[in-house]
Order: sequence, then C-alpha cells, then structure tokens
Amino acid sequence: MLQANDLPTEDIPEIIDALVIASKGTTIIGIGGVERHGDFGLLRSIVIESSLRGKGYGTTLCNELIEQAKNDKINELFLLTIHAEAFFNRLGFERVPRDEIPQEMQDTAEFKTLCPISSICLQLNLV
Repeated sequence: MLQANDLPTEDIPEIIDALVIASKGTTIIGIGGVERHGDFGLLRSIVIESSLRGKGYGTTLCNELIEQAKNDKINELFLLTIHAEAFFNRLGFERVPRDEIPQEMQDTAEFKTLCPISSICLQLNLV
C-alpha cells in the first residue's frame, strides 16, 4: 500500500514498531504511524486504500495517532508531504521551513534522504 502510493519504504524495517494498520473488520484500510525522536514525533506513512478515501478514515487514523502522541508526551509532530497539505491543515498542522525544525527531525531518514527537498514540512504543537 505504501509503495502503491509512492511513500517511502526503505526504512520501514527500522521503524516498523511505530506503524499501525487501520482495519474495518478483516479488511486493511490504511497505514500510518508516529516515529518518535526525543520530545518530537514524525507523523508518517499515512495512507488509506484509494477506494475508501473521502469517507473520514484518514482523519480518524490521524486523530488517533495524534492522541497517542499526546499520551506518549510528544510535544510536537512534524511531517513531510507533497500533495496532502490541505488535508493536514484541516487537522491543525501548519507549514514551517524545513531548516527551522529541530535537528532531531532533520536527522531522520525521511528528511535527509527519503523525501524530496521539495516536500512541504508541516508542524503541529501538542502542548
């Protein structure tokens, strides 16, 4: 599902524990996760099965991941996106220059090598 939606998969073995699979009954409908780096989190690999998009599943998945991040005492969430800025803006994320984010986030594989430099960086304060 990640590959089919052009999302990075090269580092999945290293962060597999950060991902959750969203399901409806026995059907997998999506994937997403929060990769923790100190007090910060990287919301990543958010994807919903294409035939189910626009039905609220992505919002529900993201809201659950945000709540889990809050419960885990993560102070800020960051993400990189090319096409979904408006979706994440509706969840409260705001654009931030990549070079102004914490070094812990800049040092992640997503920021360093997996996502293009043209990706939009978004931030959500959780405290």
